[in-house]
Amino acid sequence: MEDPNHKLLIELERVTSERSTLKAENKKLRKENEELRSALEAYESHKKHHQNAPHCELERSKERL
Repeated sequence: MEDPNHKLLIELERVTSERSTLKAENKKLRKENEELRSALEAYESHKKHHQNAPHCELERSKERL
């Protein structure tokens, strides 16, 4: 008969490995999310600048055409 502790040890190793993989994936996704958030903030700031800047009136006129 197989030792129940051995089965538990194998399961613990599997879960630990899966947890490590998920933590690495989570870290990667958090970094990507932060990069995208930063890019969006820069885009929104740039867009707001162009809406308010007098030198951009020509661009706004072109957009309306």
